[in-house]
Amino acid sequence: MRKTIQLNQEIINSLFETAQDSSDIVLALYKMVYGDRWDKIKSINGFSSCNRFTAFELMQKFIDLDKKLRVKTMPGGLWFNNGFSTCDSKAASLANYEILPCEDLTF
Repeated sequence: MRKTIQLNQEIINSLFETAQDSSDIVLALYKMVYGDRWDKIKSINGFSSCNRFTAFELMQKFIDLDKKLRVKTMPGGLWFNNGFSTCDSKAASLANYEILPCEDLTF
């Protein structure tokens, strides 16, 4: 199995508590997943994966944040379009907040 990344739920909760925009959180989550490689990546050609619990938990956090910020788009829409997938065959076996990064990257 490819290398996975375990996200820290306390850090994620802190991001949502202090966020002024959902795009800041999307970027922060991807920076956590890709670490030092993040600044060198030109495109991610696919989706990183997580289990259903993590997917639903993050989606609800984005919906709640967007409602709180009263965005004029679909609440949670940015994450819906750019978030982690549950479609990878290995996603169901991942722990909560464990991410399987997409490896199809352009540098």
